[in-house]
Amino acid sequence: MGKLRFAVSCSSNMNRSMEAHSFLQKRGFSVESFGSGSQVKLPGPTPDRPNCYDFGVATYDFIYNDLKQKDPQLYTQNGLLNMLDRNRRIKDMPQKFQHFSGKFDVIICLEERVYDQVLHQYLNLVEPAFEEFWLPTKKYTDIIVPRVLIIMLLSI
Repeated sequence: MGKLRFAVSCSSNMNRSMEAHSFLQKRGFSVESFGSGSQVKLPGPTPDRPNCYDFGVATYDFIYNDLKQKDPQLYTQNGLLNMLDRNRRIKDMPQKFQHFSGKFDVIICLEERVYDQVLHQYLNLVEPAFEEFWLPTKKYTDIIVPRVLIIMLLSI
C-alpha cells in the first residue's frame, strides 16, 4: 500500500490549512492544502473592506507584495505578512478545492462551512461519477473529517 494522501481545507487556503500543510509536510505526510470559499479573503484596514484575491491567479508572493505596498505597518502588526511569507515557502498560490481533480485518502476540513462545501462537491460531482464512492476502498476518498476531530488526528 502506498503513502496515504491528505488534503487540508479552510476557506481561503491562507491560515489554518497552510499551518496544517506545513505541520504534516514536515512530518513526512503526502499533503496538499486548499480553500473552499469563493475568493481568498484577508482582513483589510477595516472589517468592511477586506482584501480579496482570485484563486488560481494571485500568488502568495503577489499578495505579500500587494499588502506590503498598501500598508506595511498594519499588515506586519496583524501578522499577515509573516503568514504570507510562510505560505510562499510552502507553495506558489492558494488553490480552490473545487478546482482540483486529484484524489485523496483523507480530507481534513477545518470548519463546518468548509466541511459542507467539500461534502457538497463530492455528493454532486464525484459521487455521481463514481458509484464506488460509498464502498470501502483505497481508490477514492473515503473520509471527510470535521474540525472537531482534527486535534486528535494531528496529535497522533
